Amino acid sequence: MGKRISIVINYEYNENWIGGSYYVQNLIHALQLLDDTEKPLLYIHSLNTKAVAELQQLSGYPYLLPYGNLQLSTLKNQLNLWYKKLFGKYCFSIFPEVQMVFPVMMAANDFPIQKQVFWIPDFQEKHLPQFFSKEEQASRNNVYREAKEVAHNIVFSSKDAQKDFNTFYPGAKATQFVLNFASYHANMGLPTKESVFQKFGINESYFLCSNQFWAHKNHIVVLQAVALLKAKGKLVTVVFTGKEHDYRNPDYFTGLQAAVKELHIEDQVRFLGFIQREEQIVLMQQAKAIIQPSLFEGWSTVIEDAMAQNAYIIAADLSVNKEQLHDYSNHRFFERTSAQALADSLMAECPQAPTIDYSLRLRKFGQSFMDIAKIVAKQPQS
Repeated sequence: MGKRISIVINYEYNENWIGGSYYVQNLIHALQLLDDTEKPLLYIHSLNTKAVAELQQLSGYPYLLPYGNLQLSTLKNQLNLWYKKLFGKYCFSIFPEVQMVFPVMMAANDFPIQKQVFWIPDFQEKHLPQFFSKEEQASRNNVYREAKEVAHNIVFSSKDAQKDFNTFYPGAKATQFVLNFASYHANMGLPTKESVFQKFGINESYFLCSNQFWAHKNHIVVLQAVALLKAKGKLVTVVFTGKEHDYRNPDYFTGLQAAVKELHIEDQVRFLGFIQREEQIVLMQQAKAIIQPSLFEGWSTVIEDAMAQNAYIIAADLSVNKEQLHDYSNHRFFERTSAQALADSLMAECPQAPTIDYSLRLRKFGQSFMDIAKIVAKQPQS
């Protein structure tokens, strides 16, 4: 076997952007599905000193190490000190040699720029600027301008995001890749349906909406659809999960709670907050359908989660959602700003399509990532 490709993975667990944390976790799960000879050596670059142990426990991946100083022999240390005094640099590297660094949002001086692979999930601020402050818009713009000017390699989560980048930042010299991520679900050792239902007080059939409570996730259209149906004597229950805080719009969740009361649908709505992943999987498995009402996505983690459970999906008619669901038959779309269109979708039948082997999608994620890594590894450092 040849030498393993060595990759630095930037990782932090952040509940305020849990999608970014899940992205890395899912990537490591995807790499775990590859043949052993294909598995890279992953150096985890994190402020959390327990990150490696936590990721190993989550994934069982055998080639995880913390990124940090190498242990050099006494002789090499002495030669390094001598060489540094004479020439201002070390003769032996104190850091491991790596072929790629990912995901990168802004260039770091610690690594050759040719080996830093930028990741751009989406350009939400261009499409929905009303949800961003002027400072945030400027900050994002600076990040993407830097990517255009200095990046040698950029990964996009969708063709939709890649199209946006070349529209808003034309002329970039970087090599561009589209890497569709997939979700890993451990369906073994899950809590029972009964225990989860008892914990959350669920005793009827329900639809599930699992999005963090950010304004662009468009929860209000779901509440309005439920109210329209109630007015016609058709009662449906929707269970919502997700962190109930939007740092950009702190009053967003309380506004939704107020809307529930104003629409008189308290008995049809359950807000569960940020729950354990295992509980969320059980809720997905038992739901009539998963609602994804978002006004904008880069590549929806919720849709991947739903596909992993072969769940029926009722999704907003975003072009990226259509890209993501093009080969998954168990879905329908609704006009994203129309509560009536969503209400009609909730009343329509949700037939179960033949079960897919989702592990193939996850394995493709890992293999596609390694195809990118091999290209980057061969690129010269100049």
